[in-house]
Amino acid sequence: MVQIRRSTKNNLVQLVRMRRLFFEENYSFTEEESTTFEEKTAHYLAERLDNTLISWHAEQGDDMVAVAFLEIAERLPHPARKYGRTGTILNVYTKKSFRSQGIASQLVQQLIKEAEELQLDKVDLMATKLGYPVYKKLGFCEFTFPDKMMERKLD
Repeated sequence: MVQIRRSTKNNLVQLVRMRRLFFEENYSFTEEESTTFEEKTAHYLAERLDNTLISWHAEQGDDMVAVAFLEIAERLPHPARKYGRTGTILNVYTKKSFRSQGIASQLVQQLIKEAEELQLDKVDLMATKLGYPVYKKLGFCEFTFPDKMMERKLD
């Protein structure tokens, strides 16, 4: 039976592994890149987990089978933001053999509940094709800005 739990720093090794699996489905890594990625991810999670980063996961026995993160950001004051804090849901990932069981929905619902308790102004995310229907059912909607979003990559 799958159990849903709030992640802690005790789950750090498994969280790093799950994040790597999430990216391995979409990107290719060399052995060196994978090691560097894991080290950087472990450091990032150790510094931020339970602070500006919240994670929920699903486990079966000792095996973590799904994970989702909520990163909290302070924003400059704006008339449309009552509290000045927003959340971004990241890396919702379920191992293939556990998909289509509603686990991702349960994890995202837990993150939404925490976002509401923390009085975040909004929660956003970038949806993959696989995740899009899950997020639609949970009340997420597409939005557009009146202006164009742009970026510039830096070295």
